Amino acid sequence: SSARNINGGLSSSKITSVAVSPLRSVDGYSAVYAGTEPSMLFYSEDRGRTFQEFKGIQNVPSKKDWAFPPRPYTHFVRWITPSYSKKDHLAISIEAGAVLHSNDHGKIWKDRPKKSPIDVHTLLAHPKAPGRLYAANGDGASNNKHAYAESEDEGTTWEYMSEGLEEHPYLYNMVLHPEDPNDRIVSASKNASAAHGSKRYSTVYRKVGDESWKELAEGLPRKDAYTHHLANDPKQIGAFYAMNNFGIFHLDEGSKTWEKTSIPWEFYKNQRAYCFVVK
Repeated sequence: SSARNINGGLSSSKITSVAVSPLRSVDGYSAVYAGTEPSMLFYSEDRGRTFQEFKGIQNVPSKKDWAFPPRPYTHFVRWITPSYSKKDHLAISIEAGAVLHSNDHGKIWKDRPKKSPIDVHTLLAHPKAPGRLYAANGDGASNNKHAYAESEDEGTTWEYMSEGLEEHPYLYNMVLHPEDPNDRIVSASKNASAAHGSKRYSTVYRKVGDESWKELAEGLPRKDAYTHHLANDPKQIGAFYAMNNFGIFHLDEGSKTWEKTSIPWEFYKNQRAYCFVVK
């Protein structure tokens, strides 16, 4: 956003995340959420015409520790995750500092528990796994056992599941199989510099059930690649897309090799993507 929607209640021009509730609606309009830098969280129940702020996130004890490493004087709402099972449940990740959640649509916010991830780049829920949150973390750069975590109780407690990611423990993006909540794919690098810097090397891993993470990058550019952004194929259940600065790649259902699409990409080769949506 380049201009502030002050009259509508959205007081920051730096919009860092947006989400739409799959369950909560008013007069037929789904609730819309917007996160900003510095960390503020807003919601709209009239298709974005007006917004109200969830001011409670400003009062959690962990706020004093929030800091985005490249610019430690600031921080922002990285991801907003409405629940698929409870219309009043909402979770957010702050980069960097915490995963917060509310069970009453923002009246009370619960701060990060002990041993929880603090630098969650992608925070997902799945319609077939009520109460579960999936976290792809930057924490792995300093502790490779903390690369990936899941919560089965909507963020109250967390379990780390990082076996297999030791070589590339810095996770960035993630996608879940639409029919199987135990099938996850993540983009991974050795550290932030390898994901976003000049000496890049990015790859992709998959974890099915209780198996360890296994690299799934045959056919993908890895050397000199910015971190991959991932998406489901809406026409083929179990197929996926990956986008990077070399192009858009497709993984057929059951395949272990990514195939480059015919979409021209030379113009974007030196650019870094921030979002990827497939419709």
